[in-house]
Amino acid sequence: MLSYAIFFISLATIFRRRWIDVEKVPFPQTMVSVDLVKKTTSGSKPLRERFGLPFLVGVLLGVAVQFPIFMAITFPWFPDIYGWRTNTCGMGSSWITAGSALAGIAGLGMYNKNPVFLAIFYMAPLAVLFNTWFWYLVFVVLMQAAFIGGYYTGITDLDGCGRVWCGITGYRVGPPFKWDVFTTAGVSTGIVIVYLALNWKYIAETFNAAIGKLSGERTAELEKNEPTTYRNAYAMLFASSIVILLAWLGSGLGIAPAMTVFLSYFVVLFAKTRVYSLIGYVAPAGSWFYYGPIKLVMGAAPDPPTTEWAVAMGFGGYGVSEGTKGIGMPFISSLSSFQMASQTGTSNKSMFKVVLVVGILAPLMAILGTTWGIYAYGFTKLPSMSGYWSSYFDARAAPDAVAPRPAHEPWVPNFLAGIAFSALLSILHTRFVWFPFEPIGFLLATDGHALIEGIWNMCLIAWVIKMITLRVGGSKLYEQTGIPVCTGFVLGTVIVAFLGGLMLLLRFFVPF
Repeated sequence: MLSYAIFFISLATIFRRRWIDVEKVPFPQTMVSVDLVKKTTSGSKPLRERFGLPFLVGVLLGVAVQFPIFMAITFPWFPDIYGWRTNTCGMGSSWITAGSALAGIAGLGMYNKNPVFLAIFYMAPLAVLFNTWFWYLVFVVLMQAAFIGGYYTGITDLDGCGRVWCGITGYRVGPPFKWDVFTTAGVSTGIVIVYLALNWKYIAETFNAAIGKLSGERTAELEKNEPTTYRNAYAMLFASSIVILLAWLGSGLGIAPAMTVFLSYFVVLFAKTRVYSLIGYVAPAGSWFYYGPIKLVMGAAPDPPTTEWAVAMGFGGYGVSEGTKGIGMPFISSLSSFQMASQTGTSNKSMFKVVLVVGILAPLMAILGTTWGIYAYGFTKLPSMSGYWSSYFDARAAPDAVAPRPAHEPWVPNFLAGIAFSALLSILHTRFVWFPFEPIGFLLATDGHALIEGIWNMCLIAWVIKMITLRVGGSKLYEQTGIPVCTGFVLGTVIVAFLGGLMLLLRFFVPF
């Protein structure tokens, strides 16, 4: 965890100037924090003048939406105003039941009714929002055509979650599309490959600055606002890479599986961070698709399974599936922090020190805190541990469990097709200003977890509202009214969630 933290912090340092200063990617969640910081530190004006009416209206709306949800979840006697107890997942997505009038639409499984998604997506680029809902409609049409053609047999008899998850029938691994392979593996890989290819001059320039191939004046100019020198950043990157590979080798992996797991982590977590930086949603997420490359390297599952197989499959699946649960989070958090520093005038060097210290301390504190909690209260009694009781090997490394991952054979053609499709969209979108389609929206439309969370309709609503805002009042209305309402709404939601969390902690120690 520590070595990956240093790896991704150094990677974020290298790409900081490109993402933050040149491309100015939004990082919607960071925009919320920046707006709040600016409003609370803007002099001695009265609070109402500092926050402004749009922001305060947003806070009230956030409280009005979240408070009834919290009460309905916590107290059975409270009326379920928003129907949160009916066919609703925790993140606010609702599923189409098999008995619904819409059940005959094979590609329609979930939709989202959590307005926090809407508030965050409103701050995302219009192109990404448009592509998300557009490609979702294409997805629905393709799924219906495949269903009529004899594929996905029985899918209309399943509820929405089952349509996404369940076996050979589900969207993710079922033929002919095998979306987990085509999109979540192929398209995300293509996004990373093309991005690195299009920015090779930037990467080469930073590397040349690091090894002293550039003039002193040019190097000083490039590093003027950087958190540290490129020499330090690349030294940290290479040193942590060596430590990571040594850790994998010490865990029982051969050099080829170790390199495969390492590269898989890099590709998937780079893609996740790129998507998050634009729209505030983590994708690809919740998938085990990179079992495929590991299988290609290691071959068929040995019988009985070896330590090497268990480590490669167990940790390979974990790292790419839950990249924001530790391993890949430093990449997202470091770039988000640099974005906040840029917007608030904070020193990048100071921010770099903060994220580096946190990256070093967090894994240690997490292990100590978790160990104390388990021994003090018992593993099964901790409310946040319910998903970790079962055997990790049985779920993610046993040969039978990973047999359909990333999909049943053959899956390599789908994987290569996804890379090619992503590259085509990326190149055309970059080359021609008029070309409206790009791969990140496609990824958000067809990624397995995005389908589970039903984000397509929130992207559609956010796109419509943002279009109206810009057409009616331009960027002035968007920045002075639209953004404050959204940031206030998120804050209002967080206030209720924070107070609700304190109440749930109290109920754990003092049941009532």
